[in-house]
Amino acid sequence: MSEDAWGDTVNVAAWVNIQKRTFTRWCNTFLLERGLKIADLQLDLEDGVLLINLLELISAKQVVAKYNKAPKMRVQKLENNSYALNFIKDEGLKLVGIGPEDLVDKKLKLILGLIWTLILRYHIQKGGVSPNAKNDLLKWVQSKIPHKNVVDFTSSWKDGTSLCELVEALKPGTIPNVSSLSPKNALNNATLGIDKAEEEMEIPKILAPEDMVAQENDELSIMTYISYFRDYDNSEGRRLAEEKKRRTPDPAFCTAFGPGLEGGKTHEPANFTIVAKNCYNEQLKTGGTPFVVIIKTGSGKEVPVEVKDNGDGSYPATYVPTESGPHTITVTLAGTNIKGSPWKANISREGPDPRTTRVEGPGLEPGNEAGKPANFKIISMTASGKPVTDGGDPYVVKVTGPYDDHVPVDVKDNHNGTYDISYKPSDTGPHKIEVLLDGHHVAKSPYTVDISTPTDEPDATYSYAKGPGLEPGVKTGQPAKFTIFAKNKKGESVPIKENPFSVEVFPPDESPVPVEYKPNPDGSVDVTYHPKVPGNYKIDVVLHDPRNPLFYNHVKNSPVTLFMKGGIDPSKTEAVGVHDAKFDNEPAHFKIIAKDSDGVPLKEGGDNPEVKVRGPKGEDVPVKVKDNNDGTYDVNYEPVGEGEHTILPTVKGAPIKDAPFKVGIKSGADAGHTFIESYTFIIRAVDKHAKPKTYGGDKFDVKIEGPSGAVKDIKVDDLNDGTYRVTYKLPGSGDYTVEIKINGKNIRGSPWKQHI
Repeated sequence: MSEDAWGDTVNVAAWVNIQKRTFTRWCNTFLLERGLKIADLQLDLEDGVLLINLLELISAKQVVAKYNKAPKMRVQKLENNSYALNFIKDEGLKLVGIGPEDLVDKKLKLILGLIWTLILRYHIQKGGVSPNAKNDLLKWVQSKIPHKNVVDFTSSWKDGTSLCELVEALKPGTIPNVSSLSPKNALNNATLGIDKAEEEMEIPKILAPEDMVAQENDELSIMTYISYFRDYDNSEGRRLAEEKKRRTPDPAFCTAFGPGLEGGKTHEPANFTIVAKNCYNEQLKTGGTPFVVIIKTGSGKEVPVEVKDNGDGSYPATYVPTESGPHTITVTLAGTNIKGSPWKANISREGPDPRTTRVEGPGLEPGNEAGKPANFKIISMTASGKPVTDGGDPYVVKVTGPYDDHVPVDVKDNHNGTYDISYKPSDTGPHKIEVLLDGHHVAKSPYTVDISTPTDEPDATYSYAKGPGLEPGVKTGQPAKFTIFAKNKKGESVPIKENPFSVEVFPPDESPVPVEYKPNPDGSVDVTYHPKVPGNYKIDVVLHDPRNPLFYNHVKNSPVTLFMKGGIDPSKTEAVGVHDAKFDNEPAHFKIIAKDSDGVPLKEGGDNPEVKVRGPKGEDVPVKVKDNNDGTYDVNYEPVGEGEHTILPTVKGAPIKDAPFKVGIKSGADAGHTFIESYTFIIRAVDKHAKPKTYGGDKFDVKIEGPSGAVKDIKVDDLNDGTYRVTYKLPGSGDYTVEIKINGKNIRGSPWKQHI
C-alpha cells in the first residue's frame, strides 16, 4: 500500500480505531445482503468465511466452488483465507506483506490495509485503476462546493459544515439553513449532515459524526465515506440502490413449496424447496441467502433439517421426521417469516418391523448368573431399516426356565424406539427367551441363554464330598463322618452363610437314618450319620438352589453306594466286672463285651474302644486295653488310692452302656507297714482221765515274760466248752517266755519261747 494511501496520520491509536469502525460499517453494508455481519473487524475475519462472502458481494463473482463454512481448526481457517487472498490477486490487486496467517492471527493493521485495498478498488475507483484516486475525489468535492475551499480529507471536514454544504449541493433543500451553521458546533453539524445523507440520499452511515470531527480524524475513513456522495452525484447511488433491491431477498416475497410442507411418514425423507425472491417477486439468480429453517414436533422437539444452496436462488430442504403427528415448519429470513410460513405438516407413523428390529445386549449372551439381573435391549427399526424414535409398541417378552417355569420380565419403554428388558433367573441351566411383536418373533427370537451359578455361590458340578463315612469299612452302630466341600464354578472354595447342602441316607430296611450337619467358615460342611442295619447303603449328597430350595443337583461324586458290616453299638456294649475292684493295693480289671444295635455280641474285634480312668483327685490313671479279637476287650488299671474312681469306656467317642462307672476303692493292707497287733491261742482242758472237758470253770494262770519284764495285757476267755481263748499283745520285738499253769503246774508244752 502506498504512503499516499495511508496519509500522514500521526496518532496511530486514534486513526486505527476510527478506521476500524468505518471499515467495519462499510463491510456490513454489503454483508447485510446475506444476513451476515462483522462485529469486530480484527476478530471476525479469522476463519475466512465473512471475507469470502464480502468478496463475492462486492465483485459479483464466486470466490471458490467449495470452502469450509464452519472451520474449527487452524488449518481450515488458513485454507479459507488463502482462497480469499488468491481471489484478490486474481482480480489484479497487489497485496504486500499480508498472508492468510496474518488474518488468522488477527493482525489489525494488516487487516485494515487489506480492507482499504478493497474499498479503493471496488468502491472509490469502481473497479478501475487510478494512481490519483485521492486527488480525483478531492477535485470532485471542490467542484461541488468551491466556496468551502476543501483542500484535504482531514482538517477540511472537522467542523461538519463542508459535509452539510455537500449534502445541500447534491440535493438542494435538504439542509436549507446550511449557510447559517456555526463551525463551533462541529459535532452537531456532522451529525446533521450524516443523518440527512442517509434519510434523503440513502448514503449509509459508515462514518460516525464524532469520528469525522475528531482531532485526529482518519483520511481514509473520510475518503471512503465521501466517495458515496460522488456515487450519488453520478446517479451511481440510485442505480446501486436499485440493484441492491433486485439482489436482496425480501421475506414477504420469498416462498417455499413441496410435499414436505404438507406431510410425510416417520423415518422417510420429506422434501421441500425454498425460493429466494426480491421485492419485485423475482427469483434471485445467486445463492447465499441465509434462510433459517426450524421444524418442531407437536411435543416441541426440534427436527434436524438439511438445506442445500443451489446457487440460483433455490434451496432444497430435507428432513427425516422420527415422530408422528403435526410438525410446524418455520422458514425465516433475518428474523421474519417468509411468505406462507409457518406450515403445518402432518406426519404419519411408520412402525417397527419384526424382521429388521434388533435385539441385543448381555442378557442374551453367555456369562449370565442365577439370581442376578440380566439385561438386553430392543431397538425398533422400520421395514426400510430406519430407527423408530417413539415408543408404545406392544412387544411381548417371555423367559422360560429349565423347569418350564416362567421367569418374570420387566419391559421398560424408553419412548424413543428402544425398550430396556430385564429378567432375573433363579435357576441355572438353559433359558428360552422369546421376543414377539404382534405375535411374530423379532430378529433371531427365540434365543437360548445358559444361566450359570454365580461365582459367590457353590456349584454342584464342582462341589464334592469326601471322608471315611463315604469309604469302605464303615460299620453300623457307630457315627459315619465325611465333609462336603463347597466350590464355585471356578473350582474355588466359597464361604457359605447357611448350609445349602442336604444328605439323605438310604439303608437296606428303609428305616430313617439321622444326619447331622456342621457348617464351617471355610465353606465346608461336616456331616455325621448313624447307620444301624448292616447291608447296602446309598448316600445322596445334593446342593439346593438357594432361590428355589425344592430344586437341587447332586454334587460331583454323588450318589455313593456302600456295603456296611454290623458294627459295635456303644449304647448296647457292656462292661463286666468293673465293680469287682476293692482295694488300691491290687490291680483292677474288667471286660468289655462289644454288641451290635440289637444287643448281639460281636465275634470279631477291631473296634478299638477307649477307656479313661480318673482317680479321686481327677488325675488320669494309666489303662491297658487288650483286643481279644473275639468281640471282647480286657481292661486293666492300677487304682491310685482310696476313693471314688471314674471309669469311662467309649467307642468312637460315644460312652458304652451305663458309662461312666463310679467305683469306690478302699485302702488295702501294706506288707511293709502291716504288723501283728495281738496273738491268740486256745487252751484245751483235759481231765485226768485224758478226756477233753466240755464245760468251763477252770482257772488257768498265764504269764509272759519279755525283755521289759512281765506282759500285763493278757486276757483269758472261758468259752464254757472246755476251751479257753488267750489273747495278748506284745509291746515290742525280742524273746518272750510264755508259761501256762493250772493249780500251780505247767500244762503240757508250757513254758515255750516266742521270738518277735
